Amino acid sequence: MLSKNFSLEGRTALVTGAARGLGLEMVEAFTAAGARTVLHGRTMESLKAAHEQCAALGEVYPIAFDLTDAAAVDAGCERIASEWGEVDVLVNNAGIRERGGMGIGHDRFLAMVESNLHAPFHLARRLAERMKERGRGGRIINITSVAAHISTANDPAYAATKAGLTALTRTMASAYGPHGITVNALAPGPFLTEYNAELATTSGRGEHIREKTLLKRWGQPGELWGAALFLASDAGSYVTGTTLFVDGGYSVSA
Repeated sequence: MLSKNFSLEGRTALVTGAARGLGLEMVEAFTAAGARTVLHGRTMESLKAAHEQCAALGEVYPIAFDLTDAAAVDAGCERIASEWGEVDVLVNNAGIRERGGMGIGHDRFLAMVESNLHAPFHLARRLAERMKERGRGGRIINITSVAAHISTANDPAYAATKAGLTALTRTMASAYGPHGITVNALAPGPFLTEYNAELATTSGRGEHIREKTLLKRWGQPGELWGAALFLASDAGSYVTGTTLFVDGGYSVSA
């Protein structure tokens, strides 16, 4: 019974920004749990290695489209539905990050708003409407960040967009809850992904972050599996509108 609660057998999951890092980890988790997992990226070439890595686990299908292009998103949703089934689980993981302090340029700030806030909202709304039509409920998981809750001087645009996505998570949970669709956020802390490798291992800042966690270490990417599966599966069926921190206690300490 316990393993059944965490199973994704018979479900189709879409993970955006899944070519590497935490997105790729969630693809592996969902596929291992029995889902037909759609691996999204910016280009098919960028997905090649990730697809090969995950294919041995089960059904994994790559797809590339621009999340900031509404027409491309609509076409992508139609293709997924026709080829691999209507999406039961959406993970809004794709996003961009550019540090620059308060001197960040106007265009770059707006680009982060578009990629990190508006794009996941549009995709979630598009798929939630399809979930409503089917009447079987669904799961939406927005990947936010501890940066949405901890003030820093060097990351205004990223922090603002992730805070906005946190608020949108609660709003969407209110809108779609009556239709059996849960909407939650995962807020990762310091994980030792490719993106953070240099920061974590070669700088004093990386050591400072490690010591700020209650566990005194950076997280391993695979440590996101449990939280993602919980929110995506029947195990988390009565959880909605919340943010689950997976940060080794960083947000508590900071």
